[in-house]
Amino acid sequence: MSDSRRFRIARRLAPLTVAVVLGTFATASGDDAPRTPGGPVAPAAPSPSVAADPAVAADPAVAADPAVAPDPAAATAADLARWAEAAAYSAARGGTAFLVQKDGRIVFERYANGGAADVPHGLASGTKSFWGVAAMAAVEDGLLSLDERAADTITEWRDDPRRSKITIRHLLSLSSGLAPSAQALQAPSTPDKYAFAVHVDATDEPGSTFRYGPAAYFAFGVLLDRKLAKSTEDPLAYLKRRIFDPIGLEVGAWMRDAAGHPTLPHGAALTARAWARFGEFVRAGGTAAGKRVLAQELLDRCFASSAANPAYGLTWWLPGRGGVTPGGRPFPAAPPSFPKDVFLAEGLGKQILLVCRSRGLVVVRQGTARRDWDDARFQALVLGLGPVASPASPTSGTATPADVRSATERARAFLARYDRDGDGTLGSDEVPELPRAGFASLDANRDGRLDVAELETRFEGARR
Repeated sequence: MSDSRRFRIARRLAPLTVAVVLGTFATASGDDAPRTPGGPVAPAAPSPSVAADPAVAADPAVAADPAVAPDPAAATAADLARWAEAAAYSAARGGTAFLVQKDGRIVFERYANGGAADVPHGLASGTKSFWGVAAMAAVEDGLLSLDERAADTITEWRDDPRRSKITIRHLLSLSSGLAPSAQALQAPSTPDKYAFAVHVDATDEPGSTFRYGPAAYFAFGVLLDRKLAKSTEDPLAYLKRRIFDPIGLEVGAWMRDAAGHPTLPHGAALTARAWARFGEFVRAGGTAAGKRVLAQELLDRCFASSAANPAYGLTWWLPGRGGVTPGGRPFPAAPPSFPKDVFLAEGLGKQILLVCRSRGLVVVRQGTARRDWDDARFQALVLGLGPVASPASPTSGTATPADVRSATERARAFLARYDRDGDGTLGSDEVPELPRAGFASLDANRDGRLDVAELETRFEGARR
């Protein structure tokens, strides 16, 4: 690795390093304060990301390792065109990485705004979704059961009328009734987050209410840590041995509090490819490289809607099922075309891991996000949908409608964006996002240029 690349990685991870040393959370990657549609979508600050450069945001460059270069032959021209538009949309709004895997193969990959294939990026609350999987591994290993009382292990809760009734399922589905305690659990003035979580009050009856925040995750950290007391592992070491190592996932960084405990609700930093590797493990039903790592029946328990919030399972968001946002506002109903098997890990700044088994897709998006980010538009491009009600995601900002412009309008806008020589057509050198096969499939008259009429077929295909 070159010295310049080492410097770039060190610069991107510096905020996380400071957070580990000082035990700071809110400034590095905590994002557990409730958010509601209509509020700003902004990165945690300082984030381990590079600020967007408007000069390059609309024209993301490819920075792929040839050893794992994308295989566009595994996707259709229409798919590649849609993903190119999604990548440009992301980059123009602060995105640093956009990657698509289809049936286990990288088929599309773009980096922009300082991002690169070997640069880890903070996942913020995207970190949460690792722990539902870790919990199911612990179930398989006989360490715990979802419906056992947490107070059997966190004995300080045994005499409390509410906390004594909390189960592990309640903790992982954010329906434990514990006060979220985001401010205290993201502050450096609380050095031992695990000890603090043990003493958080339950303000609601367990199972009755969805309350988004870090307290339940830190409480689960306490529980798992105590379950592992006879070993030399802490929760992160267990997750690494049980899941990450078998699937070949390398972690860039992981925050710990001042007492040395790994943070569960936030704090991981991964490259886009590493996060996609985890997504592929989920898409493949608990296997990696043909080997079983976790029973699919157990893994799939993470994707069953909870009684308190249909939009949330065990540490995973489940878009398209109704339910409520982190701030408690209802998600709009999804259209019939929205797949029923979309699983989502998501963090502040639009850190996104989207898995859709029926389409064979794993999609990663990293970076920051401007106020005009539209989840509906992004998901429609990624999944190949028509208009989708907005927002359809847990960290949605402005509730802007889906892009319903005609194919002609979209073709003209695309042409205006990329027509560098101003001749009213596009050559292949002006649209590097389109692979050669995709460009050729649109070039109906074989003149080596794309006009509005030819581009219309691209957008008609993207809307089907």
